Amino acid sequence: MSKFESSIGNCPVSISIGNMVREKAGAYLIPQFDSEVVFGGVAGAVARAGAMRGMEEFADYMDKNGPLPFGTIWPTRAGGGNSDWLINAISVKSGDDTAFDVIRDVTYKAMKLCGDEGVGKIIFPALGTGILRELTDEQSAKAMLSGIDKYASEGGNPVAASFVFLDGSGAQSLFDAYKTVIETKAYASAGTEVAAGKIDFNRWARGMDADAAANQEYARNHPAGTPTEGIKVGKPLQLKPKTGRS
Repeated sequence: MSKFESSIGNCPVSISIGNMVREKAGAYLIPQFDSEVVFGGVAGAVARAGAMRGMEEFADYMDKNGPLPFGTIWPTRAGGGNSDWLINAISVKSGDDTAFDVIRDVTYKAMKLCGDEGVGKIIFPALGTGILRELTDEQSAKAMLSGIDKYASEGGNPVAASFVFLDGSGAQSLFDAYKTVIETKAYASAGTEVAAGKIDFNRWARGMDADAAANQEYARNHPAGTPTEGIKVGKPLQLKPKTGRS
């Protein structure tokens, strides 16, 4: 498995090709739309790997309180799988002019939340590069790594940031882009950029079909009116959602 390790300030940073849900961490970051929870993509993989109760808790919150502002992060207990927490980040399809900044923003907020609450490791997907691709691989790397750089520059508690790219089409390109941005420290001077990602419509169609099937399966198992009491897992400790811009 390809793996590269480095650091940004006092925060260890690693990139690898594999499957994030097979790796243990204090938290997973999950990209979300602003108005609905889709049980496909990263969210679906995490749910199927044991964290369905955590996803249900966020879906329940979204049903009652959505839409949420872009840049919001909302933590829930995972309830199973290989992470303790799910940090839901409202970041998908915010718009070409804002996607880069929103993705940097939620990365920073997730790192700060983990640092403040003693969560030692968070696993990230490459935000903005999914089936609705908004950013190029390089833009995703610069946006996310500059969010980590902002957190590290503030001198917070060390948090290990691990990027795991799903093995398959596009993973090596992401790995190479992130590695280059880390080695050249291009993240340190990153400003605002207009999203320049291009959608692969064949991949998009396959992904939409997979997401539709996942949503239908969820709906079959959770018909309208199903009580939601009891889906919360454990106590919330002191983790609090972060909203708006920093």
